[in-house]
Amino acid sequence: MERHSEKFDAIVSLGGFCGTAIQLRARGLRPFSLPFDWLFMESPETIVYLTKAFERGFDDFCLKENLVDLPWDGHAGVAKYRYRDRLSGYGFIHHFHHSLEAGGWEETHPVLMRRILRMLSLFQPNRRILLILAMPFEFDLGLAANLLETLRRVYPQTEFQMQIVQLSANLPKGVLGETVEDTRFYGVVRYARPRDDYDINRPSSEWRFLDTIQLTGEGKKKIKGVAKLIYRLWKWSSKYLLTKGYRCWGIRFTA
Repeated sequence: MERHSEKFDAIVSLGGFCGTAIQLRARGLRPFSLPFDWLFMESPETIVYLTKAFERGFDDFCLKENLVDLPWDGHAGVAKYRYRDRLSGYGFIHHFHHSLEAGGWEETHPVLMRRILRMLSLFQPNRRILLILAMPFEFDLGLAANLLETLRRVYPQTEFQMQIVQLSANLPKGVLGETVEDTRFYGVVRYARPRDDYDINRPSSEWRFLDTIQLTGEGKKKIKGVAKLIYRLWKWSSKYLLTKGYRCWGIRFTA
């Protein structure tokens, strides 16, 4: 059944891979950067970490002593140095333009923490938040349900909904995708195909659920004057560049 347009005060990508942030941006649904936009997961254990982190805080997120080298395996990141957080399991392929030894952590960690604070500031009473968990592999939906219930308990006056996107799903032969009826979530879609260039180069049809979503006025970025023009030019051009972190004449819109 086709879903009618719904409004949310904010849309938060929880990571999995960067396709979510790119699809949101292509539709004008990503007015600012959030901490997990450009992070990817290799294991469902990261969902377990998120559940605990939302409950106790993110003071152990991306600590320098927990970062280990991430071998190149085809992940198309823009950063020269790639690391994995052993505690959270998140992989960083877009963030570290300098090595840990050359001050990369001191440069990157404050940005990530600032984005975490921005995310948490969205969880205010009477706000409606859509969380998106997009994974390039199958995982137990019970883990996502536990995460959602934890958020609802920690922020009881905030309405949370969650959209699940599973790629590389084990579907019957000849079945390319399916919608799963699960009342715990806003929606669940599963696709047999792996992540590919369609997720990062254009508004892919597998993400068409986003076309029924609108952001409220509070969720939209308020930029005026010359800065608004520069911002629009940057947004347009960034659709053809893989990710964030670029500066335009000293103005950084993604911090």
